[in-house]
Amino acid sequence: MHLVDESPEEILARLVRHRDALARVPRPAPFRPVAVVPEHVAPVVWFPKGRTRWPLSAVESTLIGQILATVAGALGILAFERFATNIAVLVVAAMTAVGVLAAARRIPLSLWWTLGAVIGGTLGHWS
Repeated sequence: MHLVDESPEEILARLVRHRDALARVPRPAPFRPVAVVPEHVAPVVWFPKGRTRWPLSAVESTLIGQILATVAGALGILAFERFATNIAVLVVAAMTAVGVLAAARRIPLSLWWTLGAVIGGTLGHWS
């Protein structure tokens, strides 16, 4: 490694040259995606006008998600208590499939449902 002795003024001059060189570099325009919708297709509106997300805070969505997981788990356990093992496995598999499909469609709180269904099915099967 080769060390170069430079005075503080030379270092500052070099830094100013680099800053000026960076200021001269043209910056790309920000990317703005454009949605192309054929005229014969009506757009699907998922949220009311002006809304961009579900009106739940992080604490509310966590609490509601945990309640949803508890309900799914209880349904999974009850399926094994009420029905034969084969039927209960099908019920829990259907509950899990619904949760996975909902998660694929990015429906809020669907992963909580899936987690509850899997845990409830596991507890019900081995209890």
